[in-house]
Amino acid sequence: MDLSYTPLILNFSSNWVPPFQLERINLRPCQLGPPQFPKWLQTQKNCYWLDISNSGISDNISHFCWGFSPQLQFLDLSNNQISGHIPNFSLEISNFPFIDLSSNNLEGEIPSFLFKAAHLNLSQNMFSEPIQSLCAIRNEFLIFLDLSNNQLSGELLDCWMHLEGLKILNLKNNHFFGKIPRSMGLLLGIETIDLRNNSFSGEIPSSLKNCTKLKYINLGHNNLLGQI
Repeated sequence: MDLSYTPLILNFSSNWVPPFQLERINLRPCQLGPPQFPKWLQTQKNCYWLDISNSGISDNISHFCWGFSPQLQFLDLSNNQISGHIPNFSLEISNFPFIDLSSNNLEGEIPSFLFKAAHLNLSQNMFSEPIQSLCAIRNEFLIFLDLSNNQLSGELLDCWMHLEGLKILNLKNNHFFGKIPRSMGLLLGIETIDLRNNSFSGEIPSSLKNCTKLKYINLGHNNLLGQI
């Protein structure tokens, strides 16, 4: 079902149960009636593609049913007013999906299952805990990681070799501190690194010279010292 980019308001009865099971749902940027997550969407257990971005939702994420197909490929809830903490579900995701939850009001810790994506955009939220769960994930298929414009803090652990396929890394406008991990020099395919406006200190690791595909790097507004 694709009703994207149409000026529709989908206001179904709260107790309506659709007589079908959809696999792909694209409703960007339809208005989905009341600001809560539509209950009829949560009956769709075979859905592997869901786009309800910019749809006027202002509900708590805990009211959203994550009953997706294990073949989840695409999830876009961006540009809404979704709030709350994301529960750390044990989702069996097998396809390394595209996940975009950017421009919402999500907070707390980033659950580890999200790092099983190939494209993960959590920018413009209020996540605030250290991202230690990143080291528990080995995902060579994660290509795009954007955690910018949050309230993330703590030191970055030296385990970036687990994300060897990463090409785009954006951590700008957070509260990270400590040294830039040497293992970032093992991201041999990295093309963009943006760490600006944090509190990183110490020297720029010489291991970054191994990143020969790097096209853009921004380390401004930190407390770095030493030679380049």
